[in-house]
Amino acid sequence: MTIKDKYYDYVLMGKKVSLPEEIIFAVVHDFSDRRGLRQEWEQLGEDKQCEIMDTWIGKVKSNKTSSPEEIILIFMEDFTNRDGIGSEWANIDGDIQSEITDVWVEIVKTKII
Repeated sequence: MTIKDKYYDYVLMGKKVSLPEEIIFAVVHDFSDRRGLRQEWEQLGEDKQCEIMDTWIGKVKSNKTSSPEEIILIFMEDFTNRDGIGSEWANIDGDIQSEITDVWVEIVKTKII
């Protein structure tokens, strides 16, 4: 089973996953529902998406004592440097970027509380 299969099982069927997976899957679910970011994510293809999600899950696991804000900052360091997604993110207005990252922080808070 690939990480993408686990993602779909989590999103579509509510199957339990580890906390780091749950955090990343919830954030991916949010940004993959946002115009522009969704298209860039889909263009990466499944193999690259799996590689990226594995990387992000590993970063969350390595920083599990971090605050929700710190987790999102760690995630954003990688997210904004990815070809396609990063450039699409750069095209989003700064105020909107802040609103989106605030949503992601809230997502993390709901998962760890």
